[in-house]
Amino acid sequence: MPSFQRRLDLLDYVPRYPQKITTKRLLNLLTQTGHSQLTIRTIQRDLESIEKLG
Repeated sequence: MPSFQRRLDLLDYVPRYPQKITTKRLLNLLTQTGHSQLTIRTIQRDLESIEKLG
């Protein structure tokens, strides 16, 4: 799946403050929804990209 769709799906799983989620849990959730060949580092990069957008 394209990175844009992956990032949209990622935003669905990131909880609002003060709740937390680990990148490993995010990886598992994204893998279950059809995203393949992901690594924890990929998710970290996606989160950093989203953060830069504000």
